[in-house]
Amino acid sequence: MAWSEVMTMGFTIFTLMILVIAVMEHHWILVESNKQVYYSGIWKVCMKMVCANIIAMSPNVQGAKTLLVLALFCGFVGASFMMFTYRYSENFEMYRYQVAALGSFITAALVFLAMSIYTIRISTHGVSRRGKITYQFSFYLAWITCPCFILSALPSLPRFIRPDSSPAVTDPRVQLERQR
Repeated sequence: MAWSEVMTMGFTIFTLMILVIAVMEHHWILVESNKQVYYSGIWKVCMKMVCANIIAMSPNVQGAKTLLVLALFCGFVGASFMMFTYRYSENFEMYRYQVAALGSFITAALVFLAMSIYTIRISTHGVSRRGKITYQFSFYLAWITCPCFILSALPSLPRFIRPDSSPAVTDPRVQLERQR
């Protein structure tokens, strides 16, 4: 495997681990109102060190949860595809890089969409008008994974271009090499 393949795989797996940690953590926002202070994530709400599952939740937050789970699934499929094709596939070189890069781009798009929905929902919620909402570390970790997935796809992009599709070369030595 080339160093770019190893770097891409390592960065993708590292970013997936960050996303898993961010999704499982329940300290996404801190809500401080006159009556109470509590932490909330996409799975649980914690008041005074007691955490409860969120049952009655906005459809927007449910959609964000679904998109994050889909992003995790897509990321794991893309990372496993990278591991197997980079190591064992010699044929169809262009397509193996293309599919690996597209997996990272799709994962980044899903994370971006989910985090945008969640952020808009929290910022327009009634609590944000009555109290103070502070975004916590896990929220920022989830946002950071979006550009990280894009960066993990970038080393594969130059591999999309086939050597045969380059513009016409006027150097006769290069033309002889191509004919062989």
